[in-house]
Amino acid sequence: MRSEPFQPVVQVVLCRWCPSGYQLCLHRREATGFMDGYWVLPGGRIDSGEKATETAYRELFEKWGVKATRLTVVAQLSYETNGAVDPLRRDNRALW
Repeated sequence: MRSEPFQPVVQVVLCRWCPSGYQLCLHRREATGFMDGYWVLPGGRIDSGEKATETAYRELFEKWGVKATRLTVVAQLSYETNGAVDPLRRDNRALW
């Protein structure tokens, strides 16, 4: 197993209601070097000194141009990626 540094991230579940039902918004990763070509939830790494909530708002704006007025945490998940393990065993993914 690799021992890469742990990097907490957030992901935002963005959905809306329309007459045909709920729509979930995803974006396709391109030119990142990680999971390129996959459709994923908007989100990204938490910058140094940044709170998870600040990251969620920032990433939504960077990926979608959306300025959210209210986000609600719906789940917090923790798992290993590429051998990187959270040394404090914190939740390293929060869905907003």
